[in-house]
Amino acid sequence: MTDQSVIQVMTFKEARTLPEAVRKRLILDAARRLLVRRGYRDIPLDDVAREAKVAKGTLYLYFKDKDDLMSASLQDVGDRLDQALERIPAHLTGRKALCRVAEVHLAFSDQHRDFLAQLVPGNPLLHGSTAGRAIQKKFSSHLALLAGRWIQPCVTQGLLRRHDPRVGAMFFMSLVRFFMIRNFLLKDKRPLKAYAEELVSLYLNGLGGGR
Repeated sequence: MTDQSVIQVMTFKEARTLPEAVRKRLILDAARRLLVRRGYRDIPLDDVAREAKVAKGTLYLYFKDKDDLMSASLQDVGDRLDQALERIPAHLTGRKALCRVAEVHLAFSDQHRDFLAQLVPGNPLLHGSTAGRAIQKKFSSHLALLAGRWIQPCVTQGLLRRHDPRVGAMFFMSLVRFFMIRNFLLKDKRPLKAYAEELVSLYLNGLGGGR
């Protein structure tokens, strides 16, 4: 990840000397920052180029239009979450594995809180655009990762009753969002990952009284 303090003092001339992969990273990060600050409709490509400190023509070396750029930016954020999950040790199983999965999701939600707040019904990103389809595709693949690597093994071990593991993965993600909303409404300043154990307890046991 590019150091934001370095970006702020970098000149356009200096940015032109960076490797292509780094320049692409500058563009993706700039697009994401502008999306948070302004929303999808209010982001001209000129402003993305200015924020990334590259020439507007440089954008078209990597992306064919604004929708393609936003699609790539959203995909990039989802990839970061998947990469964090892939670093969870394979020897962790059962409840310990679920707690680590919860910690990763909650920490990621804290880090990208403003960005994730853009992904709500009514946002033009979610309606028929290339970016909207990218979100749907990424979310679907993320559910498949959760279902196959962690939810299904918990079913096999008897920690969860038999069910479609993709539904179980979606329920898990809904609890992550629940804790985000809870912290916001209660103005709770503690890191979200502090609630990983509570999330997993709710996931495994619910709120029923056993009757």
